[in-house]
Amino acid sequence: MPGTGPLAGIKHAHSWIEHHGEFTGAVVLDHSNGKRLTVDRSVFYRIAGLRGDERDNLKRYSIAQAHEWMRKTGHFGPWEINTEL
Repeated sequence: MPGTGPLAGIKHAHSWIEHHGEFTGAVVLDHSNGKRLTVDRSVFYRIAGLRGDERDNLKRYSIAQAHEWMRKTGHFGPWEINTEL
């Protein structure tokens, strides 16, 4: 995922939650780096330059998966991605 701001164009590890609500449709919850972003999935993918098939240091979680990882590890992540690039 290419960064923005000072990290513009630099690929980095990242994860987020995707939720498919009955009334909201597909949204992304990205509560990283001190932000609390909730945005339509298609908008997030467009801004992030994602096509949906990337695997390199990116991870999507459902709300249930994120809760389970938080319960098992006692922290908010990262859980399964390599933060050393």
